[in-house]
Amino acid sequence: MRTTLNSKAHWIPAVLIFAPIVLWIMLESMNNSGAVRFDYSSYLLLVLLLCWGGLAYTLLSDYQQYSFDNQNLVIKNLVTKKQTLVSLKSITNLKIHEKSMRNGNYHNIIVETKSGEHTLKGIYVNEMIQFFYELEKSVKQ
Repeated sequence: MRTTLNSKAHWIPAVLIFAPIVLWIMLESMNNSGAVRFDYSSYLLLVLLLCWGGLAYTLLSDYQQYSFDNQNLVIKNLVTKKQTLVSLKSITNLKIHEKSMRNGNYHNIIVETKSGEHTLKGIYVNEMIQFFYELEKSVKQ
């Protein structure tokens, strides 16, 4: 079984790309009306800082994809492309943790293994409850 990203996660990088463009249009319209004056060197510095902030935010985000087969649970970070393999035989306990946010509930799956603990974050992931039950069934087999 494989989880998918919710559409909100795909829009965050797109918004970070278009935010400086919208800001530039707003600043240009303000400059033309005479309300606020910016010289171009400070504007370019502002756009550069926004772009670097957006890049840092995107790289520090944990957009992950989870899948498993009969032997392994695969945790793939979609930004860094790093994969973590967890053997289903090494899983000692599975728990589902529900959290509430402004825009709804989301579920984290806590996977305890012999070597440590992994948290499968469900904030941008659809069908985490179904994924939990399928994973639990595979671990018990």
